[in-house]
Amino acid sequence: MTKLPLLDMVLPFALALAFVLAFLAMDPWPGLPPLYPRHWLVWLAPIAAVAGMADALVRWPTPLRLLGAATLAAVCGRLLVGDWVDHAWPWRGVTAAAIALVAVSVNAAGERRPGPGVPLSLCVAALGASVVLIGSANARLAALAGALAACLSVVVALNWWRPTVSLSRGGVAVVAVLLPGLVLSGYFARGSEDIRPWVYVLAAVAPAFIWPAALIRLDGLRAWQATTIRVAVASIPVAITVTLAVLVLIRRDTDSPYPY
Repeated sequence: MTKLPLLDMVLPFALALAFVLAFLAMDPWPGLPPLYPRHWLVWLAPIAAVAGMADALVRWPTPLRLLGAATLAAVCGRLLVGDWVDHAWPWRGVTAAAIALVAVSVNAAGERRPGPGVPLSLCVAALGASVVLIGSANARLAALAGALAACLSVVVALNWWRPTVSLSRGGVAVVAVLLPGLVLSGYFARGSEDIRPWVYVLAAVAPAFIWPAALIRLDGLRAWQATTIRVAVASIPVAITVTLAVLVLIRRDTDSPYPY
């Protein structure tokens, strides 16, 4: 069993707790089963924290780690997509694939490039998801994505203070469940049909682009310069989705019959 620093052990549960508190600030605690599939996220966040911490402590062989990530992703896909959604089973597969892809990619990036770069990229992705959800007229989900971004900004500050702290030791599982889950739940809620389905999918898997950004070799640059470049590269899909969401908001405002 791996011995982890206290901060690394607390981090995934702190992220899950912060999300639950943000949810409870807007809605009562959901029952079982919840009335709305997206409310499963309140239950899935602590489950993901426990799963991520178990993986970090025991360090299972790679096949078992991948199987565990795939199982958690499959459960999330089944719970977060209601039977009333058109083509529900394909969307369950998309949701599960997005969660698994983000979990594996961000974990690999965090292990390869420790420091504030990964949490900063995740913070940008969460902010982008919030903008997409605003464009889809899902204010509560947008607020939850914004709360997740705020929590990740605290992790960024923590990383500058103590670079050895890593989301890859459990915290990634929480973010991998919540961020794609929130974005795709916005599509399933269908608050607005102005945003294309592929935009939601791109916003959901945007954190996975942190991995190819981490592969970029920037020898000779200062740490902050290399981090800035990698975060900028990882944020390209976020920029695309935010641009499209803002265009939808501008068009909606222009078409409004009310002058103010």
